[in-house]
Amino acid sequence: LVVRRPATACLDGLRVLSMAWVMFGHVMAIESSSGGGYSNPADFLPPYGFTTTLAGQLLFASRFAVDTFLLISGYLVVCVLHKHNTTMSGPSSNADDDDARRHPLIRYCRNLPRLLLGRLLRLVPLYWMTLGFWIIIAPHLGHGPFW
Repeated sequence: LVVRRPATACLDGLRVLSMAWVMFGHVMAIESSSGGGYSNPADFLPPYGFTTTLAGQLLFASRFAVDTFLLISGYLVVCVLHKHNTTMSGPSSNADDDDARRHPLIRYCRNLPRLLLGRLLRLVPLYWMTLGFWIIIAPHLGHGPFW
C-alpha cells in the first residue's frame, strides 16, 4: 500500500510546532505578568535570571512564531485554492468559460464569493458562541481583581 502525500505535508508539522510555540509564549507571558508569576525580579531578569537561559530566550522569541504560523497558513490556503481552481471539469461551450480557462485571475475572482461565504459560514457560528459566552455566562463565573 503506497500512501501519496502532498509536497506540502511537512509544512503542516511546522505549522503545529509554530502554533504550540505561540501558545506556550502567551501562557508564560500571562503567567509572568499576573499575581502568580515571578515575585522576585532577580529570578527573571538579567544578568542571572530566567531570561538568560535558552528557554527564556525561546519564550521571548515566540512572537516570531506568529509570523511563521501566519505565513505557512497563508501559503497552504493558496496551495489548496490553486489546486481547486486548476481542476476545472467539463467541456465549455461558453465564451466566458474559455476566457476563464485562459486567465486564472478571472477564475479566482469568480470563486472569491464562494470562498468568502464558506469562510463566513465556518467562522461566524464560533464567533457568536464566544460572544454569547462572554455576555451571558462569564459575568456569573466569578469576580475579583483579575475579572
